[in-house]
Amino acid sequence: MTCAFFILSLRVRLAFILMLFVASACADKTPPEPAIGDGQKAFSAGNWSETVTISQRLISLGKSQSEAYFLIARVRTREGNPDAAIDALDAALMSGLPNKQVIVTSDEFLSLSQNPRFLMLLEKYDINSDSSSSDGGTRIKAGDIEIVL
Repeated sequence: MTCAFFILSLRVRLAFILMLFVASACADKTPPEPAIGDGQKAFSAGNWSETVTISQRLISLGKSQSEAYFLIARVRTREGNPDAAIDALDAALMSGLPNKQVIVTSDEFLSLSQNPRFLMLLEKYDINSDSSSSDGGTRIKAGDIEIVL
């Protein structure tokens, strides 16, 4: 009986050790790193919080920072939060947004076009300064609307 108890006890111990090993192997798995495409898909689906979460994760990883900030600006604009949108646009431009003209050529930021902070941002990054109007002002065109500064 002692031998049978010893064998049963050994099996229980081995099973317990195996369970610990499997559990620790599963716990070490980290979620895959997001890509900017994941944020764009979330944005297209209208999932603003997921878009911002993915974008913030990309920014913390140092990946696609300008595009991630730009996505956040798009979300904040749609949420009706112009100050946060302008802050995110500033960060996107500071991070090297490749096509800065999209800020004034896209209808997406049209709601910001009269905001003094937005206009200062355009001036700060010299956006659209090459298209002067006949009266010497700067012409900003967003969709069908044109603003002369």
